[in-house]
Amino acid sequence: MRTQRRLFPLHFRYLREIFPDLEKLDGRDLPRRARFDVEIEKPVAQTLPGICPPGYRDVVLNFISQYYKIFDHGNRGDLLPAYNDHAVLTMSSILPNRKRGILFQNCRNLKLDSSDSQLTEKIYKGKFAIIAVLETLMKVNHDLSTMLIDVTFASEKIIVIEVTGFLRDQDSLLCHFSRTFVLVPENNGHTITNDSFYVGVARNAVENLVFKGPQEIVPPRIFGEDKMKEMAAAFSQQTRLKPEWALRCLEENGWNFDVAGQAFLKLRPSIPAEAFIDVPV
Repeated sequence: MRTQRRLFPLHFRYLREIFPDLEKLDGRDLPRRARFDVEIEKPVAQTLPGICPPGYRDVVLNFISQYYKIFDHGNRGDLLPAYNDHAVLTMSSILPNRKRGILFQNCRNLKLDSSDSQLTEKIYKGKFAIIAVLETLMKVNHDLSTMLIDVTFASEKIIVIEVTGFLRDQDSLLCHFSRTFVLVPENNGHTITNDSFYVGVARNAVENLVFKGPQEIVPPRIFGEDKMKEMAAAFSQQTRLKPEWALRCLEENGWNFDVAGQAFLKLRPSIPAEAFIDVPV
């Protein structure tokens, strides 16, 4: 009897590991279990705005809004005018086998496609070929509220847009995606000359954080004037260009400091002497 009493606490603790809601054992009431598994309401995921050089935000936001409205809810054939005649599309994915054939049956995967011919066949060239492929993809919904838009380069001749976020297919599989659009001016607007699309399965941890907020795109933030002045001052100091010339070089190269530096080095012999703070030797 004494042995039984000594073992009873160990006995019911062991059983509670298996039956956490156990209240009675051998006709005896068990001590109430201290519970810490209180369900906590998880906050809605908040997306910080991306970045965009001055003068391009309206163009980019209008393009992305119209593109995904048609891609998700319209006839994807209506995206034909969004691509130029020489556009190129590549798609890649890391998805379960059962999904890879449905969602991204025409994707490139360096691990699965062993031959060069398989890889080159899945580079789609021309807007008609691209639309034909996009129309074969499963219907999806992108979560606009967590979509991040970054304009990594912008000039009069080219705009590069990086879009990342989450999408859900018609079978409710949650995926993360990354997409890069390269836009070039055409007629009175812009068309896509290069489109790179990647999709992978999202982690379970984000399941309760997405598709919660209003389905509105968070506009990318524009470089502030203070940041622009800071960049121009740093560029002027490194190149010895006068501030107005440093500003011009940055503007013409989409406010990409490294690209502007490369352009400066390439064009330096042809830059007039009056552009420099000190006349170069």
